[in-house]
Amino acid sequence: MEKQQIACLYGPGGAASRQRFGLLLGMCLLAVGGAALAVEAVSAPAFVAGTAPDRRRADVPMIKVAPPLDEQRALHGVDQPYPASLLSMLRDQGAWYTPFTRPGMTDPYDIRSHHRQ
Repeated sequence: MEKQQIACLYGPGGAASRQRFGLLLGMCLLAVGGAALAVEAVSAPAFVAGTAPDRRRADVPMIKVAPPLDEQRALHGVDQPYPASLLSMLRDQGAWYTPFTRPGMTDPYDIRSHHRQ
């Protein structure tokens, strides 16, 4: 029995057939990918940060009342009389994050003695 080869991909002139097959496969994949992108683009407009910096998205949580600030902990390690700028900043702190109520780095950078016993 003689072994037969598939003429379209492996026989004489098979390189051209393989090239056409690869091109056809690539076009099909591009068509499917493009259709998927089109469906995604039509379904919902994506939020792009920075396009409207003066407006806040409606679906994000908002802080209504600022949590109370522990002034004694915020002033830990600061010598009296307290600087007016620090007191003003703590009074106007609101709900913003402040590093003054949390210990920072350890010695030798612990200038407010948060880590010392």
